[in-house]
Amino acid sequence: ERLRGELAAAHAAAEGRALIELAKGVIVERLGCGPAQAARQLAELADRAGLSRLELAADIINQAARDRVAEAADAFVRSASGEGESTGSAAVRLRTAESAVLGADDTQAVAESLLTHALEPLGAVAVAIWTTGPDASLSLRGHAGFGLDEAARWRHVPPGVTTAARQALTGRRTVWYPSLAVSGIPSIGRARHPEGGRVVVPAGTGGRIHGVLEICWDRPLDPQPQAVERQVEALAELCAHTLEGLPEQAAPAHLLVPAGDPAAELAELSDGLYDPALVLTPHLDEEGRLADFRVRHANAHFQDPAGRPSGAVDGALLLEAYPAMAGEGELFDRIERVYATGEPFRARRVRLTALVDQVPLTSPADISISRHGAAVLLIWRVEDETARLAGLLQHAQRLGRVGAFEEDVVTGDITWHGQLFEFFGRNPAEPPVALRDLAAHAHPDDADAIRRFLRT
Repeated sequence: ERLRGELAAAHAAAEGRALIELAKGVIVERLGCGPAQAARQLAELADRAGLSRLELAADIINQAARDRVAEAADAFVRSASGEGESTGSAAVRLRTAESAVLGADDTQAVAESLLTHALEPLGAVAVAIWTTGPDASLSLRGHAGFGLDEAARWRHVPPGVTTAARQALTGRRTVWYPSLAVSGIPSIGRARHPEGGRVVVPAGTGGRIHGVLEICWDRPLDPQPQAVERQVEALAELCAHTLEGLPEQAAPAHLLVPAGDPAAELAELSDGLYDPALVLTPHLDEEGRLADFRVRHANAHFQDPAGRPSGAVDGALLLEAYPAMAGEGELFDRIERVYATGEPFRARRVRLTALVDQVPLTSPADISISRHGAAVLLIWRVEDETARLAGLLQHAQRLGRVGAFEEDVVTGDITWHGQLFEFFGRNPAEPPVALRDLAAHAHPDDADAIRRFLRT
């Protein structure tokens, strides 16, 4: 026990020294002085402020970084939950956890550091870190407070099995469970803490979820203040950066794409497909958030729904090439979800909408979306009759002053060329007229001809 205590104290001292050295580096950069002068400056400032060097170091790092951890510390200061813990203690706790996590060699050490430095002061008793596989499965890569036997039973969760961690993965949001028993959701450690509360947080960067952070309490969880929620989200983001930097731990051994450029490997694979396919890679904005996907490759059998050659699409942003994909529940949302969670999506008769000279062309197609490494493969198969309709509308638009239409007698779907609305004096926002009702919208002299045409 004495040796364990000395070892824990040595670890704590080393992590504290890391924060102090980092703060000294900030002072060197700000004041343009040497390390020795920075150390003296840090000691003098701490004495004047009545703080320990460690507390002042954490405050200096927060002011310089202005990152998610700093925001969490600021929220803690403003919250009533700060009673009983000083501002400096909260900042030290979070920055010490960050230092320990970034210096960890594996995900197991990350979990233990998070629990010891950041989560036990919040009342948590256990933590689990899950990583996601290419098939949306979950693997337990790090844990603390659950016991080895329990961890062995939960080392792998196949895709499709509903657990607390999967709720966060598929929903792409933080989920709080006041009591796991009340929710009825299975998860690691439920037998040991049946009434305990849980929080599961997706840990991702740049639109891709690398894993899920699950935190366990041994008692029912009351609604938490915003300060605690900020701390949990900051720890999940820290966990995501760590998982991203530990590929041998963050990904299973049976990667579908070999090491190297996954988009290049996937492009070669897609050229062997008989259906049109696009290889997409994430496009991030200035703040590192997923904004769009870049078309890295259009395969040899690519057929654009709008009739464009592959060169017009290859290299473009997906929403610039196909703006109609945007919107809640549209195809872009499906692609974004597959990239985030890794769970493939397949569906029949999905409606693809493309603009042909500003005329919206809708085609039902069978869709397959799957994630391979850091790239997404989008495959579709358009039905023959819709391809014929695409050609009809394109020719009609070029001819001009000639209206074209097609009506599917099975589904009742009607497509009108824009010129027809002008011919019949109808607003383009109105629905097209069905063939059986066409006589009511034509000149009376043409009624007999229309009826003969319909009978024929």
